Amino acid sequence: MKNEELKDKSSAEGENIVLDLETVTKNSTRMTTVVLKKYYWLGSSFLVLFCCLVLFWLDKDTKAFTDLVQPGNLVALIIYFLPTFLLCSLLYYLFNKRMSWDNSFVLAHFIGIPVGFAGVILLLLWNMGKL
Repeated sequence: MKNEELKDKSSAEGENIVLDLETVTKNSTRMTTVVLKKYYWLGSSFLVLFCCLVLFWLDKDTKAFTDLVQPGNLVALIIYFLPTFLLCSLLYYLFNKRMSWDNSFVLAHFIGIPVGFAGVILLLLWNMGKL
C-alpha cells in the first residue's frame, strides 16, 4: 500500500503505520550520514598524521623513528597537524556539497595537505622574522 492510501484510511492504526514508515526512513538516513562522517574523520586524521610524519622524516636531523617522538617534535606535530586537518575538513565540507564522497575526499586532501603545510611553514617563517 502506498502512503497516500494509508493516510486515506480513517482508522488510527493506519495513521500510526504512516508515521512509523516516515520515522524509519528519516532515522535510516541519519544513521547512514553519521557512519560516513565517522569514516571520514578517522581516515582523514590518519592520512594527515601520516603526511606529517613523512614531512618530519624528511628533516635532516631525523635519523630514527625515536627522533620523531621526542617532546619537541610532538609539539611541532600538533602545530602542523591541527591547521592541516581543519583545512582538509573545511575543503571536504565545501566539495562534498558539489561532488561525490570519494571525489571530494581525495580532492580535499590533495589540495589541503600541501596548502596546510605551506601555510604553517610561511606562518612560522613570518613569526621568526625571516619572511
